[in-house]
Amino acid sequence: MYGVCTNTVIIVPYMKIVIYEILSMSCCYNHDIYVLAVSYAHNVAQKGYFLALVSAFVETANPELEIKPGLDLLGPIEQKFVTVTDLYEPVDDGTANKVFISKSFDATTHFETTCDDVLDMYRRITGADFDFSQVKHNLGEES
Repeated sequence: MYGVCTNTVIIVPYMKIVIYEILSMSCCYNHDIYVLAVSYAHNVAQKGYFLALVSAFVETANPELEIKPGLDLLGPIEQKFVTVTDLYEPVDDGTANKVFISKSFDATTHFETTCDDVLDMYRRITGADFDFSQVKHNLGEES
């Protein structure tokens, strides 16, 4: 992550993790590892440093070992914080009581599942799928 690159997103597919684990450790995983790194260009760190997030769905009693293949991509790490967060889902879809609750953010760093959740909430709230063809691409566009 050196040179002119000021950010990166890496998804380590779980099949690669299985190979990595066979060669150097003893576990196999069923989920990808997500690596996101941002830098001074995003006003989150001083020049020459990165803020990196490495995340995965926890599958064992040793979550830090699970993300090791992602951590190994980062190079030297000045400071590291390891946190495990539970995931929550609403107990109902909200249509009966009109209380619409989103799911927890998950391990994905590119927000794909969050976008899916927002679109699902839109459908539950309005009763229709979101129509992307109606999105204005420029502020000056007419409907």
